[in-house]
Amino acid sequence: MKENYAMEHHSDWVNDLVVLNNGELLISASSDQSLKVWNSTKSYCMSTIRTHKDYVSSLAYAPETNKLISAGFDDQIYLWDVNAIATLTVDNSEVTCMNLHGATNSIYCVDTDPQANLVVAGGTEKLIRLWDPRTQEKLMKLRGHKDNVRAVKLSRDGTQCVSASSDGTVRLWSIGEQRVIRVFQLSEHGIWALQTDEHFRWMYAGGRQADVTAISLIEPDINYCVGRESAPILSLCLDQKENTLWTSTTTGISKWRLAPDNQVTREKLASKSDHELAAPYSKASEWSLKSIPPIIDHKVLPNRRYILTKNSENQVFIYDVLLGRCIKNLGSADFAKTIESYAKTLYVPSWFSVDLKCGFLQIGF
Repeated sequence: MKENYAMEHHSDWVNDLVVLNNGELLISASSDQSLKVWNSTKSYCMSTIRTHKDYVSSLAYAPETNKLISAGFDDQIYLWDVNAIATLTVDNSEVTCMNLHGATNSIYCVDTDPQANLVVAGGTEKLIRLWDPRTQEKLMKLRGHKDNVRAVKLSRDGTQCVSASSDGTVRLWSIGEQRVIRVFQLSEHGIWALQTDEHFRWMYAGGRQADVTAISLIEPDINYCVGRESAPILSLCLDQKENTLWTSTTTGISKWRLAPDNQVTREKLASKSDHELAAPYSKASEWSLKSIPPIIDHKVLPNRRYILTKNSENQVFIYDVLLGRCIKNLGSADFAKTIESYAKTLYVPSWFSVDLKCGFLQIGF
């Protein structure tokens, strides 16, 4: 497996992606307050939608009605017709959408069922809100989390959902009864990512602690550690056909093998020692793609042309703003001493700004 190409158009973090039409169409949500529609086969951005007024944090897709849900830090949830979105161009990006009102604070996560009969969302309100998109009616609130709700997943029939929070818990809810069924205390740290299988039998969770945990939703107390990452887990993606789970972290992307169901029965787990139960099923991922170490510090040198940078692995580089590229790798040099060595009594007016938010140099004029 190899990377074929990269598509660049967002000016801030990409928070979520939806893959459509067998991978031919992508829709991305970004902290630059936009949705972008991509033609992945030709590797270009078809259009940009700027309806949200703050970070666009989460997307959900209803395949049976071809509807897309977007949610963001502007407290807004929008329902889009993918058929209409797919016809947009750079010159024609006007499209109508439905707005689900009622949230009063930033939204981190949203999900829907295959028919888009129900929408669930969570965020900084520390609760889960539900809507009926057909009538745009607010249905209920599910309360119980003690901190921000970071991920939510809805069952296909819309009768249950699971939610993960920065309070370290995952909760299984009955929507019809409007109550929590089970609470899983997975960590003292935040749980940021969730995935469930198609039949809502297994749930997979990860977060700051960097462990990926598989939890049975039908058999109490059956769970196991899928794998152990080296950095906090940001998102999860389940491939049921291959019985694998993809993870994205602050340092890269990995693919983990899941245990077959016949290896995680109550009888099998009862025969294992505490040490064996704590050990991950997979000692290492089957495939991984490591990210480029992000730039964490910089110094514009006195000539106002060169920028000294340090990345997360303490490697020091010199960039030329006029050439727009790195011109020298200084290796694991002392950043402070390197700055001193380039110090000169020289005054050149500042003519650009530097932003490291995305982990690389962004120059503004």
